[in-house]
Amino acid sequence: MSSLNDRVAMRHMDIYMEQEEKYLEAVMMNTERLQSKLQSEMGSRLQYDLSTPPLMWGPWLYYRRVEEEKPYPVLCRRLLKLNDKFVSNKSPFTGFDFTSGKTN
Repeated sequence: MSSLNDRVAMRHMDIYMEQEEKYLEAVMMNTERLQSKLQSEMGSRLQYDLSTPPLMWGPWLYYRRVEEEKPYPVLCRRLLKLNDKFVSNKSPFTGFDFTSGKTN
């Protein structure tokens, strides 16, 4: 396929997507109040102390957390100290004895 045909096909796809967006907006127009109510209720039920398990990359631990009143997660890192024990989230039970409930 030539580049001219590619551009024509992309333009047709853009027109189709614009028409589909307009149709969606027209169909969903009557539900705007319900959508905002659901969004606010779901937002009130979110826990803002959520964070991901840390991933080790070199001497650093990287993780994400959601802070209150921020609509996006914050990417954090901290230096892994020599005396810190780190359990990777890829193998979270490495070094854990299930029979005694203690780490090896």
